Amino acid sequence: ENKLTGRLPAFPQKMSSFKSLELQYNDLSGLLQISSALAELTSLRLHGNALTGPIPDKIRILSNLKTLNLDDNELKGSIPTTIGDLVFLQKLRLNSNFLTGRIPTEIGKLSEIESIDFYHNDFTGQIPSELSFCINLSHLSLASNALTGSLPENLPTTLIKLILYQNYLSGSIPMDIWASEALEEINIHNNALSGSMPSDMKLYNIKTIELGGNELTGSI
Repeated sequence: ENKLTGRLPAFPQKMSSFKSLELQYNDLSGLLQISSALAELTSLRLHGNALTGPIPDKIRILSNLKTLNLDDNELKGSIPTTIGDLVFLQKLRLNSNFLTGRIPTEIGKLSEIESIDFYHNDFTGQIPSELSFCINLSHLSLASNALTGSLPENLPTTLIKLILYQNYLSGSIPMDIWASEALEEINIHNNALSGSMPSDMKLYNIKTIELGGNELTGSI
C-alpha cells in the first residue's frame, strides 16, 4: 500500500501495451481520465482514492476490461450508457461514491458480468429488468441508494447474493426469487416491500435472509 498523491495523469501512449493498472488505496485526485493508451487493459483498479467528476463516456475505449474497480472515490454524475460496450466485463465495482441518476438499461449488455457492486450511492429509479440478460451474474449489491419500484422478475438464476437493503422498493417479492436454487444470501431489509410470504418457497442453499423493515405478512 502506497500513498501516492496528486492528480491522476493523462496516461501516455507508451503505456498502450499495459494489461493491468492498479493504483488503489492512494490519495490520487482529479478527474478520471480515459485515453486510447489504456485500450488494452483487462483490469483497472483505482478504488480507495479521491477521484472526482463523472465517469466519462469514453469508458467505452476500455473494451477489453474484465475488472473495473472505481469504488471508494468521490465520483459524481450518472453511469454513462457506454458502460454497455464493455462486453467482456466480469467485475464492476462503483460502490461508495456520489453517483446519481438511473442505472442504465445498457447494463443488460454485459453478458459476462459476474459481480455488480453499486451500493452506497444515490441512484434513483427502478432496478432495470435488463439485468435478466446478465446470465452469469452471481453477486448483485444495490443497497443504500434511493431505488424505487418493484423487484424485477426473471433475475438471473445464477444469483448467489442479492443485496438490496435500504432503498424504497415496493410491491411483492417475485416468486422466482423464492424458487431460486442458487441464492445463498437475500438481504432486502428496510424497503417498503409488501405481500404474503409463500408457503412453498424452495431456497435450497439459503444461508442468510434479512427481510426486516418491510410490510411483509405470513410466516417462513
